[in-house]
Amino acid sequence: MVTKKKKATKKKVKNGHHRRIPKGHNQRSQEPSDEGENLFEAPKDFDEKSLQGAKKEVREVFDIEKKGEVVSVEKKGILKEEKVSASAKKEQIKSENKILKTILIIFGVLVLFVVAYFIYAKINTHFDYNGVKFEAAMIGDILFYETRTLAIGADGNPFGFRIRTKPSKLEKISFENLEDYELMNVNGYKYGEGSFDCEGHGVIAMPNLKRIFSIAGMTLTRDQNATCDEEGRYNFFILEYGEETEIKEIGDHCYEVVIKGNDSQCEILPATEKIMVETFVKYLNLE
Repeated sequence: MVTKKKKATKKKVKNGHHRRIPKGHNQRSQEPSDEGENLFEAPKDFDEKSLQGAKKEVREVFDIEKKGEVVSVEKKGILKEEKVSASAKKEQIKSENKILKTILIIFGVLVLFVVAYFIYAKINTHFDYNGVKFEAAMIGDILFYETRTLAIGADGNPFGFRIRTKPSKLEKISFENLEDYELMNVNGYKYGEGSFDCEGHGVIAMPNLKRIFSIAGMTLTRDQNATCDEEGRYNFFILEYGEETEIKEIGDHCYEVVIKGNDSQCEILPATEKIMVETFVKYLNLE
């Protein structure tokens, strides 16, 4: 007996294509069971790197007014993600570190410059000469160095003084047997050959030196006919020109003040201010 074969049924799927369903096949068996494959679990061969550089579909909806009616318009497009490699990230980090390093170096240089400026300013405006503090002060167009350390004068009042020679320069002037230099109530001086005008500094140097002795309760008198005392009963200073400014001990309490230069130009101020400062230091130690 001849029987007719039943034709396999056709089912139209949504996309317009057809797939053949075998005879006797239970469609419900295609549905996943609770114990079957997890629909939210990535396949074993899934590679996250494959997403890098992948294309994504984007959709935007705009409401526009057309002929008095609001119409929604949909726009679609493809957004491609840029793939950033590990080497590119490494280069970016390296570049950022280089920029940060440059900024830190510039900042460090600025800090060092500021610190160096303040140190330089302090070194050139503040001085310490054997415990006597000096500070630079511009008076008019002349730079002076004022004593910030004061002493009590013979009249009971505090006093200080100004000099024109930088204290650090005075420290380099030799004073022979300085430790034996003593303060005496009576002191004298005289000039050797020459006027010792020294561009007008001569009339400034000796009056300033005499003022220090006077405030401290001592006298300093010029006597061109006097000489050193063999018994050393007073200090006596003889001013002479020479090759280098220095103070030599030539007898008991007798000193030769050698001044570099000549009548037109000489270092009479550094020489006499050396004696001023050393006398002030000795006076402070007596208090």
